[in-house]
Amino acid sequence: MIPTLQSLWLVDSVIRNEEAGKIVLAGLFNQIEVAQGTDYTAGAWVFFSVRGVHGVADLNLIYVDLSDDETLLEQPFRVEGGPLETTDVAISTVSTFRTP
Repeated sequence: MIPTLQSLWLVDSVIRNEEAGKIVLAGLFNQIEVAQGTDYTAGAWVFFSVRGVHGVADLNLIYVDLSDDETLLEQPFRVEGGPLETTDVAISTVSTFRTP
């Protein structure tokens, strides 16, 4: 079974409060604009939830420029969970974007 994406946010920061069992997302945005030829070093976080994970699943996060279908970032990652659980994932993109 393929895990199902439940939610997805692009944010400035992700803070996990393990004691309270909460995750705080700050600076929600939906677009990244970077001058051509420069590094995007300010970074961002992609935070999302998936369901339907049976044990361990190897997945791949791919950012694509919708204007020309160019891949801006491709990052493999691994999640672990149960089929009835929601698995939260936070991936930092610091220093991983490079514009053409």
